[in-house]
Amino acid sequence: MATPPTGPGLDGPAVTVERAAELLHCSRARVFALLKEGRLVRAPRFGRETTLVTASVLAALKVGTSLPMPVQRRATRSKRRAATLRTVPLDGGIKRPDGTPR
Repeated sequence: MATPPTGPGLDGPAVTVERAAELLHCSRARVFALLKEGRLVRAPRFGRETTLVTASVLAALKVGTSLPMPVQRRATRSKRRAATLRTVPLDGGIKRPDGTPR
């Protein structure tokens, strides 16, 4: 198993959001999302700076939460319309009540 990361910012009980993002190889926004999900634990604040418990960051690193969560986005209106048009047969698909094409 890989050795846990060491270096500046890991010798104390808390790390900054920026250092946590660096360790987890993700963005600050992802770190705040992990914090909201409860996968990371907030440490006492130092002024305006949000800090995280170092142990929770290292635990998240072991679990592998550094991978970004896939974002399910709704297709744009033009893409939805294009998909709808692709399902319409090229012959028009419109038939008379007797079954013959128009």
